[in-house]
Amino acid sequence: MTEEYREGANSPSTEPMDTLFSTPAMSNIFSARAHVQGMLHFEAALARAEARAGIIPLEAATTIATHCKAEFFDIAALYQEAALAGTPAIPLVRMLTTRVEGEAKSSYIGVRRARMLSIPPSCSRCATALISFSQDFLA
Repeated sequence: MTEEYREGANSPSTEPMDTLFSTPAMSNIFSARAHVQGMLHFEAALARAEARAGIIPLEAATTIATHCKAEFFDIAALYQEAALAGTPAIPLVRMLTTRVEGEAKSSYIGVRRARMLSIPPSCSRCATALISFSQDFLA
């Protein structure tokens, strides 16, 4: 057993079972923080794609992306809310919305609300945004 492995076993953020079947590096990859950061990467990529498709202003997408960092979020609170909501996406979007100000906030809320109501701005713009998003997210 390596020293790094033993140190991870004593880490307060590591569950006892993690050290039995994994390493600290793998536990970090599958951690709640990494999961939240992955969702935030998705939100940032989606905002950039929406800007390229003309759905939201570029400045709004840039502002949204600057707030998509897991260290800005109370991850424990997010998962407590997720237990009630049935998904971490709902509290994540709510928490991200509270961080974003100005035109970026209205763009973010407006586009998300339209999606929730299934009222796309236009099919071609949505298709363009989806293609652009997939290229940005998978790059």
